[in-house]
Amino acid sequence: MATGKLYQSSDEKLIGAVNYQIQGETDSRLWGELTLVDYVRIKEGSGYIIELEDGRRSRSARPHL
Repeated sequence: MATGKLYQSSDEKLIGAVNYQIQGETDSRLWGELTLVDYVRIKEGSGYIIELEDGRRSRSARPHL
């Protein structure tokens, strides 16, 4: 698995590190699995940004953590 970072979409505040595995992607969307490295409580309903190891970022309205 690769390691990235998860941010709050509203203010780009760092939530924590995540391990992720991309299972598929198109030009405008990617999908896969991610788990937080450390236990962190996150708010439901907020948007999130994942930053991948290669520096790309993707927004998600509701990640399935």
